[in-house]
Amino acid sequence: MVHPNAHILIVEDEPVVAFGLTIMVEAMGYSVVGPCQDLQGGLRGAEADDLDFALLDYDLGHATDSLPIAALLSARAVPFAFVTGTSEEDIWRHLPDAVIIPKPPSESALEAALSSVSARYGVSGTRRWQTTPVASKTRSTAPGSSRPR
Repeated sequence: MVHPNAHILIVEDEPVVAFGLTIMVEAMGYSVVGPCQDLQGGLRGAEADDLDFALLDYDLGHATDSLPIAALLSARAVPFAFVTGTSEEDIWRHLPDAVIIPKPPSESALEAALSSVSARYGVSGTRRWQTTPVASKTRSTAPGSSRPR
């Protein structure tokens, strides 16, 4: 599980959804980085030194997706999950092991995703993730989400 006071990046182009995610994440005791509403903001947020986890919308509007942000996070070994209305198949075509939380997310689905993804990476007491994620051969959605695993 992500530790208390972890810094969670939120990248979401819809202000109402970003606001709702921010409220849920903060209610769980985490600090929010962002929310960022576009690719450039998301890339800047993904470079934050104290980043512990990220929640990404896949479709950022204007024919832009968050794959470059996901690539940067992966390179930095920062775990992430997609909170999106985009189909799982579209995302899995690019990232076969992506964790996907369908919109609208519930607090329990968010918490389950934080636990599920962080278990793949391992957490140290110093806010840093292990450098290599554990490989997964199965596609996964967030535990507790309405979609099958």
